Amino acid sequence: MKLQKFMVSALFLVISMCAFESASAADESLARGNPGILIFSFSHGPETETQMAQGELKIVISAFENITAIHINGKEIDFNKDTKVDIGHPFKLLTGRNEFLVVVKTENETQQKRFVIHYGKKQKPQKSALQLIGLVNNSYLDNVTSVVDGGNEKSGSKISLTLVPIYNLYSGQFSELKIKGIVLREKFSAKAFSSNEVSYTKMALEWKNKNTFLGEIKAEAGINDVRTDNNNPLLGEDESISEYYASGMMARKLGQKFKWDMKLEYKVKDSKAEFTNLNNDADAAVSAMNARFHFKLSGFKGTGKLGYKTNDAKGKYKDSSTSKLGFNASYPFEQYTPALGYDTKLTAMKIADPFNGNIKQEDMTSVITLKLGYQIFKTSHIAFKLKYKQQTSNVATSEYSAKETILSYTHVF
Repeated sequence: MKLQKFMVSALFLVISMCAFESASAADESLARGNPGILIFSFSHGPETETQMAQGELKIVISAFENITAIHINGKEIDFNKDTKVDIGHPFKLLTGRNEFLVVVKTENETQQKRFVIHYGKKQKPQKSALQLIGLVNNSYLDNVTSVVDGGNEKSGSKISLTLVPIYNLYSGQFSELKIKGIVLREKFSAKAFSSNEVSYTKMALEWKNKNTFLGEIKAEAGINDVRTDNNNPLLGEDESISEYYASGMMARKLGQKFKWDMKLEYKVKDSKAEFTNLNNDADAAVSAMNARFHFKLSGFKGTGKLGYKTNDAKGKYKDSSTSKLGFNASYPFEQYTPALGYDTKLTAMKIADPFNGNIKQEDMTSVITLKLGYQIFKTSHIAFKLKYKQQTSNVATSEYSAKETILSYTHVF
């Protein structure tokens, strides 16, 4: 019987040693060879983080011979002397790192183990300096070239890829400096629509301060390049517009449920379109103001949008102003997020164009969007969208409507 009890105890010791071999090197230095004392806890690991200032460290001690003394942080602990002891050690934690050194003695051996409990706000894992967001869209459009209703509308499908790289140059407690970009490439299934394929590239430097008397502020400067005809997927073959811009934004919270922001932007636009009359030169200085109001109410999330833009072109017939209004709302539940959006803008030319019926053209464009998103993983989701776009105008040839169906996949690398 004594031999059987010895074999069972030895087997228990070997299994326990394998389960708790992650003890610190300092502790293991006292346990070279075959230790006869095992110290472990079912309530805490060797290192634990907690948000509770008070608790109890539950310790189990097992040995081959009777345990004669137990100390925790130098304080002697009362216990019933035996070869196996269970202890509940209550504690009050200080903010930060708290150490509990458990020292156990038998007649012939001494063993110790250290437990570390971190109390306070959990430190967020450090983010990588480089972040990449990828978006793939598969779309079907019933009026690719935006021809007048009842005209020769042509439908087509396209696939688009968008990459958004962001690199943090500096990240402090209140401020950040980053380089960011956008790379968008479209490709229609029909070669006849190559002139409608968009190649958009953006590169910008952004600085943000999260804690000023005005709230959060941002400043950004960059360049946009817009081309068409993506026969070469790396860069569109036909240059369309180059823009150099600078912008500033201010955002402020209004309690826990509301937030507003306002952005001012100035662009210098270089249009690549050819013209025969200097009055049609589309090179311009563009000034824009956009304001948004965000809210969270009864599970709903929404944003109201308001904007105004002036296009001061070199050619007087290209001068215009644009007023924008819109909103979107969503209701996330579990992994699904249905959403509804509406945007409208009025673009008015400032001078009547004698080559366009001597009319001061005004276009009203409205877009309704229905969306259903589904979160696949923490870093990726898919979405199904339906978009309806309609433009009315005092120039009949500029009126049209179009519908678009989109299936998209987004992933944050």
